[in-house]
Amino acid sequence: MLGGSRLLTAFLILLIGGVALVYAEDSRTGDSTNPPSPSGPPKAKVAPVEDTVQGHKIVDRYRYLENPNDPDTELYVEQELGYTRTILDPLPGRDKINARLSQLLEIGAVGAPQMGGKYYFHTRREGDQNQPILYVRESLSSEDRVLVDVNKMSADPADRKRARCISSRPLRAKCCPIPSIAPASPASHG
Repeated sequence: MLGGSRLLTAFLILLIGGVALVYAEDSRTGDSTNPPSPSGPPKAKVAPVEDTVQGHKIVDRYRYLENPNDPDTELYVEQELGYTRTILDPLPGRDKINARLSQLLEIGAVGAPQMGGKYYFHTRREGDQNQPILYVRESLSSEDRVLVDVNKMSADPADRKRARCISSRPLRAKCCPIPSIAPASPASHG
């Protein structure tokens, strides 16, 4: 885990340095226009929902924002996106940063292996894939085989989310609405 955090730290330092260089280069070329400052981010509607968890009352003032189909959520997201665009679009060097980030994201990623019984599991995402593929192998020297490839399952992003929940042990029961896939436990039959 220590090597992964070092790699992430190095990547973030390089990314910030690259952004600073691009910004400095654009500033020298005289491409520094001062757009009017936006009035501020949109205000989300407050609609408190109170839950009691283990005897403690917890108030969530923005629970409705968890539902992406709620008209209030859609309006807020649209306003937030508009606000974000007024800040980001005028920044110099955005095209260069976007091109470089796209180039770096083509590299792909490999997840840390995890053991489950006698099997080894890991995820791998090639640069052109939207979601990682879950692989399994029976021993350290055996070949990987595809266990779940959510990229081929469905074009619907909700289906891909469900498939990710299957392999995410702590979240499995919470986000996997398909009873035949969710693990059987005494708590889930109540």
